[in-house]
Amino acid sequence: MQRWLFVCLLALSPAGRAQFADWQTLMVQAAAFDRAGRYAEAVAGYRTALHLVEQSSPGDAHLPGILNALASASSNLGDFSEAERQYRRAMSLAETTAGKENAEYAVLLENLANLYSEEGQQAKAETMLREALGIDSRALGPNDARTATVGNSLAQVLLARRNYGEAETLLVADIPMLESQRPPCADCLLTALSNLGLLRFHQGRRQEAADLYERSLAGFEAALGPAHPLLLRPLNNLAQVYATLGREQDAESIFRRASAIAEARLGTNPDCPAVLLNFAAFLRKSGRRAEAKALEHRSQTALQEYARNHGIGMTVDKSAFK
Repeated sequence: MQRWLFVCLLALSPAGRAQFADWQTLMVQAAAFDRAGRYAEAVAGYRTALHLVEQSSPGDAHLPGILNALASASSNLGDFSEAERQYRRAMSLAETTAGKENAEYAVLLENLANLYSEEGQQAKAETMLREALGIDSRALGPNDARTATVGNSLAQVLLARRNYGEAETLLVADIPMLESQRPPCADCLLTALSNLGLLRFHQGRRQEAADLYERSLAGFEAALGPAHPLLLRPLNNLAQVYATLGREQDAESIFRRASAIAEARLGTNPDCPAVLLNFAAFLRKSGRRAEAKALEHRSQTALQEYARNHGIGMTVDKSAFK
């Protein structure tokens, strides 16, 4: 999950105020597209806003926040190289303006680390998240909810690296802080609950994992609606834990729902082929090989389309899709 930067309002001339209103309106519209999962439209809106600000004031203090939003939407669209480029540019601007020892720089560092984690570069992500956690701990204090959010991101990477002990320590400490935050950061808390669910799954505590996944999914559905692409991972995880609990019908129902969301977005997001592959594996175990084979074929086709769209070669490691 990517964190946002606040865009502060400054005193402007009448002409500047008009242009500010233009790009601010574009940012609001792009953020609405982003929240709705319409990432291509969000990227276009953020790019136009960025262009307006760069034309009027190349050193504008708003630029890191705009670049962060553009990078996040690009990442959700699966364009990781573009996301990295914009995050690094935003970090350079933030460092030039205020140095590294501030919460704004820590947000950008955390988001870039999360991007590396998505790409499977867990060691690099861990190093950067530990740096971001140190910055926030010094700038905001160890008990601040924003510090807890970085701790949750670090826990997610530690889970991927099978460092379950430290991941549990972070999650058990951070979730109460996120629950007590006012106003609440719902996305941060729901992601942390999902991460704790994954930890319990790996610890063999499958019913606890299911309970946590159900709570996380319900929260995301309430915030995003029933067919948002960000539901793919929560749905996938819940279906898998249901399958391990012997709740085959429930698992299939959840898998079919996730697959319907994925099918509508094939070729635009690497998560979509992974969902289809996991459902195919479930169907093979159930003896439905023909349906599984068809899903595997669609997944491979979607993966090839995604690779063509982004100029890359790619494989999906479905075991890492959590």
